[in-house]
Amino acid sequence: MLTGIIKWSIFVFLNIFMAKPPFDKFYKHTVYPDALQVFNLSLSPIEALKDEAIFVFDTNALIVPYTSSAESLEKIKTVLQVLKAKKQLILPGQVVREFAGIRPQKLGEIFQAIERKRNAQAPSFLDKYPLLHQMDCYQEMQQIEKTINEQLKAYNKALDVLLKTVRGWNWNDPVSLIYRDIFSADIIVDTEFDKAKVIEDMEYRFMHSIPPGYEDSGKADGGIGDLLIWLTIIEIGRTEKKPVIFVSGDQKKDWFHQSEKKGIYPRFELVTEFQRESGGCDFHMIKLSELLALMGAEPSIVNDIASEELRTPAMRVATFAELSEECVLDWYIAQNKGATIYQSQSMYDFELDLPSGRSAIEVISYTSADYESFSQKLIPILQRFDKSRFAELHIVFVHSNIKQLDDIAEITMHVINRIMHDDFPIKLIFGHVTWDEKFVPLKTINPYQ
Repeated sequence: MLTGIIKWSIFVFLNIFMAKPPFDKFYKHTVYPDALQVFNLSLSPIEALKDEAIFVFDTNALIVPYTSSAESLEKIKTVLQVLKAKKQLILPGQVVREFAGIRPQKLGEIFQAIERKRNAQAPSFLDKYPLLHQMDCYQEMQQIEKTINEQLKAYNKALDVLLKTVRGWNWNDPVSLIYRDIFSADIIVDTEFDKAKVIEDMEYRFMHSIPPGYEDSGKADGGIGDLLIWLTIIEIGRTEKKPVIFVSGDQKKDWFHQSEKKGIYPRFELVTEFQRESGGCDFHMIKLSELLALMGAEPSIVNDIASEELRTPAMRVATFAELSEECVLDWYIAQNKGATIYQSQSMYDFELDLPSGRSAIEVISYTSADYESFSQKLIPILQRFDKSRFAELHIVFVHSNIKQLDDIAEITMHVINRIMHDDFPIKLIFGHVTWDEKFVPLKTINPYQ
């Protein structure tokens, strides 16, 4: 059961949150204030813009070189130097701050990989059998074993030196040294924001699923990181009056329109917002590998970086939230054979067409029992439900810890009973994702049936 302190904290939080403006049914007017712009939008190809556009780097693009080849790293350095010399390179202050937090984690992964190799169990050799000593093949085998043992000792000695070197890096690893040389004060744009206005903007965007950042609302910073980067990009467009090419591996649906979970082109809302604020300039997004190809890198280097991008968590469907969505979608498809179910680019994750009407489906995933963050996710979902469009709302809760599901169910009902009415058409499904990436429902609640 929830403690009295937690319930009181939720009560206070709900009262503060509910004092905020309700869901804006005219939010499309805010997203597209000029309806004609929708039809007049025209973008030049990236190839035609590469000599004039400003290239803004995202955090994940700065991380990829840590696992690339030396040849690829040298090419990345050359490209950054060229862009800097042509005054086409910018790094948002928020990206620098995120990099400061992620770099130690990346070096930690490298150190861990080396250490595991060092501690790996030696190969198992045949026990000594005197009966076999006179056999030539047995003596040959023993000689090979001796050679292998000597090579293993040399290998482990080299690993010890490597571990010592990595442990001794203090912002002087090969990648950081390149960045120190290139990312000078004239490259970093550290915009001063009105914090209250940014938070207000973030809450409005997240409530109405306006990109970017709402997919990261479960992060420790509440998802504000992507928005700060985007507002910096807007400021660059506003002051420089030049096209911007954002170098990022982020393929989530709050940055890209998707097909089969893959980004196909930037969200239309982002492109039109940038054009309005920059006086008609273009906005594009490309991966680091695509930038290298654009700058004439060898195919082997492009392929090396592309493969590393797939391994970088920020660039693949690897976050718990995205994995949860994918597994829940597969579960709904299996449970509703013959029905039409598709990903929504608007207010909810999925929409399900049944003979009884259309259902909106929202997936809420989390890895810890952060009740304030949880409530902040849940309330906008309830507020923006449109009964004229949907017959029912399904909210699927996916938690990494099965033991906390009862607590989550109780807090959910506490929130719903406080702000909703008795005839609200809602179904709550609580479950988890198994090791083999299957969603398993453990509890279903129909509060008002």
